[in-house]
Amino acid sequence: MVNVYSRNGRCFPGRIGRGWTGVVLAAVCLAAAGARGQIIKPLYLSNLTPVLDQNGNPMPGMYYDDPANRARVEIRIAPNHLRYPPSPTGAAHPNNPLLTADSVGGIGMNTAEPGLFAMVFSQRPAADTVIFARVFNTPALADASFYADSRTVTVTANAVSLEMYFLDETQPLDSGDSDGDGLINSWEKALGIDDRATPDYDGDGFTDLHEHLMGSDPTDSASIPAIQSIARVPAGSVESGGDGDAMRVRFLSQPGQKYQLEQAAILAGEQVFEPAGDVVTAGAGQREMDALAPVAAEAATTFYRIRWIP
Repeated sequence: MVNVYSRNGRCFPGRIGRGWTGVVLAAVCLAAAGARGQIIKPLYLSNLTPVLDQNGNPMPGMYYDDPANRARVEIRIAPNHLRYPPSPTGAAHPNNPLLTADSVGGIGMNTAEPGLFAMVFSQRPAADTVIFARVFNTPALADASFYADSRTVTVTANAVSLEMYFLDETQPLDSGDSDGDGLINSWEKALGIDDRATPDYDGDGFTDLHEHLMGSDPTDSASIPAIQSIARVPAGSVESGGDGDAMRVRFLSQPGQKYQLEQAAILAGEQVFEPAGDVVTAGAGQREMDALAPVAAEAATTFYRIRWIP
């Protein structure tokens, strides 16, 4: 059930669950002075599927969080359904004017899961206005480095609620590489290393690009690209996938990146690392993953390594 209250001519919704899909609103508000007696239907906007950040995690913010910790949400107009990319600073194209801005977590709504937002327009956009939502990965636009745009939707005269769908991947605001180290500016800003003087921010011997691709933290010298564990998987188990034993190798990963487990019998002389198992891809939010390698019966010792695949 949704309650809508009127105060000084404005409409305020009561708390509800996730989004407003399928909810019929029976309440309307009377406009304030200047349009007294005119019935205004508030327009509600929400998303049911969390907006994901650059790592595949839900954008930060829930209704009980401090707004200063919620990701920024903008509702903008898209004439002819055209969404123009923002500038590297997050400034919007003039053809996508702003309707309103708030944050993930909504305006006093019970959006109790990260990455969801809910908004209300007491002064609804004109019928046939095409709009979309843009979400940045930080509360303040000046700190943002990535953004996500929803699909466009058209406001109809009788619409009460609209769902905003985010089907496209999160995009970098600045895909340039000012220092030429191979790591784009947006990632350097997101990682907090955009003011560094060397390509190895924490001085651990691994470049920031190497650490980013391999899933370790380039700001922490104790975090380095490394295999985390190796364990034997018995033959006949579902995980081994065959009659022979297998080795499960766990390693750090960066969401969206591909990796190949490789193995060798020696680490001296004519060492040859060969692929072991299939190429694996880290899923959304996956910072550790496993790769399986069959165990040769005659192998006394086997060495493993993880190779990043472009």
